[in-house]
Amino acid sequence: MKDEGMTLVELLVVISIIGILTVAMGFSFEGWMGRYRIESQIRCMYSDLMEARTKSMSRKMWHYMVLNTNNYQIFEDTNSNFGSMPDAGDISLWPGPKILQSGQLKMISADKFPLTLKIDTRGLIPRAAATISFRIDNNRDPEFDCILIDEARIRIGKTDMTGAVCNAK
Repeated sequence: MKDEGMTLVELLVVISIIGILTVAMGFSFEGWMGRYRIESQIRCMYSDLMEARTKSMSRKMWHYMVLNTNNYQIFEDTNSNFGSMPDAGDISLWPGPKILQSGQLKMISADKFPLTLKIDTRGLIPRAAATISFRIDNNRDPEFDCILIDEARIRIGKTDMTGAVCNAK
């Protein structure tokens, strides 16, 4: 007699293995997407800062980046008053603040939120403190999760295990 097909036990074993693999891959995908969102947000902030810096030099106008815990916005000093904060005569580079979808910002340096960074016409960020650093607060392990800003450089990096130091990449 010729056996064709499979038994019910064999079918249940195969379905169980497929189910276990599906659940395991789902958790792995969720972690990967969480890390990707954080890295994407940091790269977007870095790109916006570099764009403001470039516009400051090419247009010969100061720019301001206003950082809050859950959003940021960049303004162009169109009325050339060179104040410490944007005022009614300054225009935003985009309508409304950009909301952080991947978590809240947390300061690593001694600065506090809200924080306004000024970018002068030479592309420099004059500050009393040597370095400003902030990160997206998270419990994942992304490749990039923080930004370091000093007078002449803007860099992205990764925080150490304690979240207290941003190491530039």
